[in-house]
Amino acid sequence: EYPKLLRKIKNHPPILCVRGNIKTLSKKSVGMVSTRHASAAGLSFMANLANDFANHGYAVVSGMAMGTDAAAHKGALRAQGDSQTIAVLAGGVDYAWPIENEKLYYSIIERGVVISEMPVGSKPLPNNFVQRNRWIAGISEKLILGEADLKSGSMSTAKFTLDYERLLYAIPSHPSDERSAGPNRLIKQGKAILCQGGDDFFIKNHQIENKKQNTKNKSELLDKIGTIPVSESVLTQLVKKSVSEIKSELIMLELDGKIRKTDTGYVKI
Repeated sequence: EYPKLLRKIKNHPPILCVRGNIKTLSKKSVGMVSTRHASAAGLSFMANLANDFANHGYAVVSGMAMGTDAAAHKGALRAQGDSQTIAVLAGGVDYAWPIENEKLYYSIIERGVVISEMPVGSKPLPNNFVQRNRWIAGISEKLILGEADLKSGSMSTAKFTLDYERLLYAIPSHPSDERSAGPNRLIKQGKAILCQGGDDFFIKNHQIENKKQNTKNKSELLDKIGTIPVSESVLTQLVKKSVSEIKSELIMLELDGKIRKTDTGYVKI
């Protein structure tokens, strides 16, 4: 069956070539994209998030590229079932590309589906990738954007998602990392919803309590920051936590516009 959400897109492909379990195309779907050069933490985060969605009945949609795409597909395939993920290719459905993902390609065919608008035997030409990104956005109910610099191809997928008036989520990263520029900017502009993990989509009672505790922790940290710069080492002593424990809280406070980082430490805005 032709994907219902994709059919709503203007100038959608009249024909799709499909290889694998076609029933996957009728499931709820979530797109997951990011840079091919994601950090180890970014890859792990996306794989775990994809697994969460697959365990909750979603088909995870991505482009089978190296890096984050592969991590998303693999995370979805860790869940039980035979319709866990959708790979949208820039070449023909019989053309496993990149070759490093050939094993993943066959795993997706066995327990998901590979689709393309290109004829069988077509090689993935450079111009086809933007169009592929368009169909990833078109198939997905919502899109989650991971690490991406402003020139990343995944930013085009985010743009298509907004054009189609679908929900866009973005995972923030530290501002000093250029791979944070895309998601952080979209969050700051109010175009993307902040995504911090599966808890944002699948709330359980004990997770609600954890969210309340995280809010309390951020408030405690903010109380220790004033108009005079305070270094991370001093903050760890004030709140009795390690640097790694307060890092994520500091990033969130920066993104919320409540503090900013200077050469000598953090100050309240």
